[in-house]
Amino acid sequence: MRHHKHHHVQQNTVQNVGAAPAPVSQNNDPTGTILVVLAIGAIVGVFAVRANRRGRPLPRNFVAMGNITGKPVDEIVKVVGPPSSISTVAGGMLYQWMSTRGGLIRGHGSHYAILFDKNMKAIHYTHQFNT
Repeated sequence: MRHHKHHHVQQNTVQNVGAAPAPVSQNNDPTGTILVVLAIGAIVGVFAVRANRRGRPLPRNFVAMGNITGKPVDEIVKVVGPPSSISTVAGGMLYQWMSTRGGLIRGHGSHYAILFDKNMKAIHYTHQFNT
């Protein structure tokens, strides 16, 4: 007859005696969360408006220049601000101004591109777009 030994494994358990249970929030009032979200939205909106005011091209700036043919690049940049992009193209340079304003619902955008000759005088618009 065989004898089987039974091994008893003792499991150690740790109890935090006297520890306070994790707090459970029972405040179902979303007012605080809503106010925080509105405050963050207002701050972001203020910075977005300020960013658009600093050198961003607006359609009225381009319209105010009238006929651009022959105008030097410096004169145009003085009126509309620095370009978003400058590219070398055959026979000259292509300056582009792009901007967006507003949000998803009432947002607007513009894109202007002017071709300059080798003497950096405006030849013509290659692109004019506003929404």
